[in-house]
Amino acid sequence: MRRAGIRLCRYRDLCASSDSGQIASLFTGISDLAGDDCIIAQRSFQLDMPIRDKLLVVGVSRTLSTMYSSRNREASLGGGLFGALVLAAALGLFSYQRRQHAYGRLIDIQEAERNRAEAALRESEERHAQVAAQSRTCTWELDSPGMYTFLSPITEAIVGYHPAELVGKMHFYDLAPGEDRDAVRTAGPTIIKNS
Repeated sequence: MRRAGIRLCRYRDLCASSDSGQIASLFTGISDLAGDDCIIAQRSFQLDMPIRDKLLVVGVSRTLSTMYSSRNREASLGGGLFGALVLAAALGLFSYQRRQHAYGRLIDIQEAERNRAEAALRESEERHAQVAAQSRTCTWELDSPGMYTFLSPITEAIVGYHPAELVGKMHFYDLAPGEDRDAVRTAGPTIIKNS
């Protein structure tokens, strides 16, 4: 197709060629002016008035990128959204795995510390029990209201009660003679604090 001596495009056949003699033809080609792929539809007319010996050819062209731009835009948008979703899911999974790994390490550290503390407590209790068993002195511990929480084994020989009979069941003032019990109960906390 030429206009004013300028070749507008190089044809590549899609449906028919330029010299097919068909009334209507459809071509694709590369535009010499813009260098874009385009599609050209042309139709030939034989005019009766005024009488002419040549055909009138009407052609319409459109670049293929323009024709498919909305489809390409939708595909790009859909692909971009899908890519963003995949990226968000991957980042979320990565973040979740990192948190789980950190949480697992924290649990391991806490468990190791608890095991060390329990071992140290057992060792301390064993030493305390050994010292109390070897001592000929009655050793005891009280909670804040004055209830026995520990009594050494020698207590049975001194007081006459086995430690299991007193620990958690009796207060220190319960062993005082009946007439002194109220005085020991009131003065006992002050004496214990000052000891």
